[in-house]
Amino acid sequence: MSTWQPVPGQLLTRWAEQVTPETAWQYYPRPQMARPNWLNLNGLWDYAVVPRQHTIIEKFDGQILVPFRSNQPSQV
Repeated sequence: MSTWQPVPGQLLTRWAEQVTPETAWQYYPRPQMARPNWLNLNGLWDYAVVPRQHTIIEKFDGQILVPFRSNQPSQV
């Protein structure tokens, strides 16, 4: 089990309350158009906000639960 938690104090829908890294969507989004070599990238990802010229990231700023955007309440 991960240590990820939704941002506290945010209004969550009943569906958002059920989302965890373990329950993130794991299936191809359009089964009728499935590709044989498809790779699911949903789950927890480390992120860092750095200037464009930085090529090496020394410290991550946090984690984001993909497929959600970083400014949604489901991120810490």
